[in-house]
Amino acid sequence: NVPDTVKKLLNNHKMLELGLRRAQGPDGALSASKYAIMGGFNITSNIQASKELNIQQSGTMSHALVLSYVDSITKYQHPTYTEPLLKNFNFQQFVQKLLFWKKMLFNKDSSSINNNFPLFNKYEANNSELTAFAVFAFTQATNFVALIDSYNTISSGMMNFLIVACALTEFGVQSAGIRLDSGDLCNLSQKCRNLLTKVNNALQCYYKELQQPYDNLISDVKIIASNDITEEQLVHFNQNGAAIDTYGIGTHLVTCKVQPSLGGVYKLVQ
Repeated sequence: NVPDTVKKLLNNHKMLELGLRRAQGPDGALSASKYAIMGGFNITSNIQASKELNIQQSGTMSHALVLSYVDSITKYQHPTYTEPLLKNFNFQQFVQKLLFWKKMLFNKDSSSINNNFPLFNKYEANNSELTAFAVFAFTQATNFVALIDSYNTISSGMMNFLIVACALTEFGVQSAGIRLDSGDLCNLSQKCRNLLTKVNNALQCYYKELQQPYDNLISDVKIIASNDITEEQLVHFNQNGAAIDTYGIGTHLVTCKVQPSLGGVYKLVQ
């Protein structure tokens, strides 16, 4: 039963309304946010609706942000200020932490660094994506939600996220989440949750050996899913054990199915 399943999901998951750019009519976006919240959604990405209607506002990074970075992390010099949330480290000092964890997680010859690492044989992710994640995490440490499908969801985005997330644990900061925006969302969410658990278990042993506290900062990372999600897909996710904590829904929430929105996408990045 589609309505019953959706109602259950509304109660057990966070539901994020993302329909602003797809809404129809001069008042479509604001009305969509208002009625989505009335219908059980928790959060909106619409800043105007958040201000006017006192709705919790949230969002994630964009593909345009990830694609705008072209340099590897060792060549990037900004920002130049120190960050109080990260023990007053500057960005270059933060980069050194990232490089340390990159080496911990990935090792070309698979030789053991300690009893728990490395976890993966080879780093094959996109270097500029790691730069984008690093800058975002440094500037918004407690709100770091990584959009991980710009290149390859698992072999690039998820791996780069894990590097940054592990580095943040040294400062006692938990990454807020990852966002899946393409592909088989159910299967990918399960793979990502398994990777988070794997890394978290290794970190528990690592910090225990160092006699330092560790509060499962990786295992509790939230998984957000978006990409033209429909009621029928919500039922599929529910029936197949998707490891998704938050659903971001836009097009099929705010538009009329008999007058659908144009699904074209054009991204220009400088």
